[in-house]
Amino acid sequence: IDITAKKVEYSDKLGYNTLHWALWAGDTPLDILRSLLSVSQKALLMKKLYGETPLNYAFIRNSPDERILMVIEACPRAVLICDNDGCTPAYYAVLYERSEKILRRIFFYQHRQCGVRGGVKINESSNIVSNETIVGLFFDKWKTELEKVMKVSKS
Repeated sequence: IDITAKKVEYSDKLGYNTLHWALWAGDTPLDILRSLLSVSQKALLMKKLYGETPLNYAFIRNSPDERILMVIEACPRAVLICDNDGCTPAYYAVLYERSEKILRRIFFYQHRQCGVRGGVKINESSNIVSNETIVGLFFDKWKTELEKVMKVSKS
């Protein structure tokens, strides 16, 4: 198969590129998906009409963990990209109740790219969640926002 960056990056009028479609189908053979992922970092960061990258779309389409991990490994920067509603891959991973392995991978790459206050590193095999890790910061923020919503709904 002749796979070029130009072909993978091509998008239709709604912004779907080849990777969006490959993940939408859900049954794209893994060797073909792996080839598509290796051709273009740009395609992995491209957003469709509502701002979803191929990684965000993989969550929305309920792709298997193996495929999501392939996308994350092919382009770790994709874990930082928000859609038009401000939703990140971490949000989608929690919303769609994805595995702990997926969440750990997302948080690992977020930490690696953004850093964490105090320079604390994440040990992927650790079950400890402290407020100094990206996981702790995530859940602290989540709790704070949930408390705001609850306070507004009581009014």
